[in-house]
Amino acid sequence: MSKTYTLKNMKFSPDFFEDEVREGFFVSSEMKHYWAAQLTVLKEIDSICRKHNIPWFAFYGTLLGAMRHQGFIPWDDDIDICMLRHDYVRFFEYAKELPKSYCALSIEVSDEYRMGIGRIINSHKINWSNEHLRLFHNSPYSVGIDIFPLDGISENESLEAERDNKLKHIAEAISYIKDGKLASEGCKFLLSLIERENNIVLCRNNTIVHELNLLTTRLYSLFSSESSSKVGFIHEYYYKHTCYPKNFFEKMPLVLFENIYIPAPYQSEKILEIDYGNWQIPLRGTSDHTYPLYREQEQEYRQRFGKNLLRYTLTKELLEQRKRSIPLIKKLQKMVNTLLETHIHINNMFKTGQSITACSLLETAQQVAISIGTLIEERLSKNSGIIRALEEYCEMIYAFSLNWSTESKSLLDEKLFAISIQLKSMPKHAKREILFLPCKAAWWSTMSPILEQMSHDDSNNINILPIPYYTLSSENGEYIMRDDSLQFPNNITVCTTNEYDITAKLPDIIIIQFPYDEYSREIKIPEMFYSKNLLQYTDELIYSPCFQVEDPVSPNDVISQSLLPFIETPAVLYSDKIILNSDKMRTLYVNTLSKLTGSDTIDYWTNKIKTI
Repeated sequence: MSKTYTLKNMKFSPDFFEDEVREGFFVSSEMKHYWAAQLTVLKEIDSICRKHNIPWFAFYGTLLGAMRHQGFIPWDDDIDICMLRHDYVRFFEYAKELPKSYCALSIEVSDEYRMGIGRIINSHKINWSNEHLRLFHNSPYSVGIDIFPLDGISENESLEAERDNKLKHIAEAISYIKDGKLASEGCKFLLSLIERENNIVLCRNNTIVHELNLLTTRLYSLFSSESSSKVGFIHEYYYKHTCYPKNFFEKMPLVLFENIYIPAPYQSEKILEIDYGNWQIPLRGTSDHTYPLYREQEQEYRQRFGKNLLRYTLTKELLEQRKRSIPLIKKLQKMVNTLLETHIHINNMFKTGQSITACSLLETAQQVAISIGTLIEERLSKNSGIIRALEEYCEMIYAFSLNWSTESKSLLDEKLFAISIQLKSMPKHAKREILFLPCKAAWWSTMSPILEQMSHDDSNNINILPIPYYTLSSENGEYIMRDDSLQFPNNITVCTTNEYDITAKLPDIIIIQFPYDEYSREIKIPEMFYSKNLLQYTDELIYSPCFQVEDPVSPNDVISQSLLPFIETPAVLYSDKIILNSDKMRTLYVNTLSKLTGSDTIDYWTNKIKTI
């Protein structure tokens, strides 16, 4: 890739937005769209900087990601850049040139803003407008870029100590005020001290925090970033004593970041050593904010509308419905049994002279039989014998409604018994029929251990049917069918949909790996293969997730949060069994799902989720 491929001509291929496992960490499609939206905001910042010759540099996690991962750190979700203070001031003077929907936030321009860094956001809230989604790669969330100002560090240690004391006094005063103790003696003393130290007068009203923040910024920039030999983000400098030679920011080498190149400081490796020590060893969970950043926006949306914003929503009500669902053959058999019970009531009514009510029940029985026939015709193959028997049953009902006799019930029962026998033998497998439904060939490794285990049992007849899937085209945005049948390992035999008809075979077990049904924007599969439809054709639907990620090392591991959109899926709900690769992952699934559906469901999920 040419280093001229920068933010100015940034593009994303459709497969960029697909779910992915990076270095054992699950990165959701939703996060990919969020990343792209952030890079779009960064593009606007870069445009202003180019126009006015303002240098900026990748910083903190973004610099670490570029140098170690050539893109986002898989478990990071924001972009950090830095500017020398004098360039930072110039940038915010020109920030009015940003698109109208954007907002530039800094202490200098906003009374309500409290952070010591600048921030550029594309909106203040979720935005579903077509224009917003077009501009920000279908991410409706508010996204922003953090801009860290680097200030001069004095060579005079006593001057730095003096600045340090002043900043500590301000921080203590703000803490008092935030705790509602503005009128306390301790706060009064600090405010008087701050006034004397800085030769200012503070207003004792609701603007005082903003005044103190402005004073903090003034102290941060006390020593010029242009003339100092060392610079640093002063907030970090006083906590960690981290600073950098200013000449590291006099050159702007380009570094690869996802599919573009962005400017980085000169001697980036040394900066990373200063900030992180051994920066080449990845450590998860070191971010100082919740992962993902948009989770709060998503939760607010769910609380208001009762569903997730961009993905499937699992609820206790859906789980209760799932518990009541049964496979199609069992459902049909249950309907036949209901008709047999209805015959008893019809016969008794005719005996007691309630012929009008009895005829009404006969009409209901006829409608039920028609419903059985419709279900069989729509969902099952090779069923002409049952359909003929149901048609004969309906003709008998019509005849008996005109002339009910003592033999009518027995004749109707006999016809239903014959239909029931055909249902029970449809089909009857000599061996246990097992069907694997992989999707992408690249995902096969998560299914292969289950195949290996089941292959040792000679009573199993195993078939592997790769399902077709659809991905977006970069040319016209339409979905294109993909078929990976020829890309699977040579040591397995796969079949096609022409060779294996699920509705005719009705396998005893179906094993799936695509979790989303219709709830994926990037990958679509035929409706026939949705988990909620497949469970109608088998006695046991097993779900084996298509991605294998590292186990969480603790309950607070960011992996737990990243997997939520992968756990809260239709396949998890509709499957009869879930097979995972470790006990830790099983614990995570059980805890996550019982939190979503209620603590009283923990036994249900514990029994449903197994390990290979």
